[in-house]
Amino acid sequence: MHPYRDNSVDCQRFVRQLEKCEHATRGALIQWGIPAHVTWRHPVTLADEPLHDDHLISAALVAAIRESDVQPREVVSQPAARRLRSTREDMDE
Repeated sequence: MHPYRDNSVDCQRFVRQLEKCEHATRGALIQWGIPAHVTWRHPVTLADEPLHDDHLISAALVAAIRESDVQPREVVSQPAARRLRSTREDMDE
């Protein structure tokens, strides 16, 4: 994987998460993530912060969707008042 590299804080955090990610196997399952004790120094505030795996999870979800056959679907929305009226009408029947 070659993430786009720039100098943004988010990119630096993502690269650090890639570096600190650990994994373990349990039978056919793979468990992965950032250990709870791992921190990183924020490049702007210079404060030590917990290093979470949020960017890794996002990248994994994008990769999983890209590999799937999930297709976009049309979303239809009804105003809340119309939904409520429809629900009441269904109950009256």
